[in-house]
This record gives sequence, C-alpha cells and structure tokens, in this order.
Amino acid sequence: MFYQLFETTEYHLNLRLLPRLSTAAGFELNTGIYINTVSPEKAASYLKGNE
Repeated sequence: MFYQLFETTEYHLNLRLLPRLSTAAGFELNTGIYINTVSPEKAASYLKGNE
C-alpha cells in the first residue's frame, strides 16, 4: 500500500509491505474476510500444546 501526504511542503511517501502467507481468492479480496485454512483438529491440538 502506498500513502502520500500532500498537505506539507516536504515530500512524504509511506510504503507498507503486507506479507501474504497464502493466496487470497475473490471472496477474501472483495470482502476483507479471510477463510481459516487450518482444520479444527489441528487448531485444537495446537491450542492444547500437543502439536
């Protein structure tokens, strides 16, 4: 994402890098809601500390 401020006399450009761990599809890109790709069993095992 690029942000640029025009109110000041100094040039200001802010660059934000957003790493992506998986490929976003149309649903995620259009709604901003991401689908969980971890199975419930793996998530429960991780939360219990069993991994």
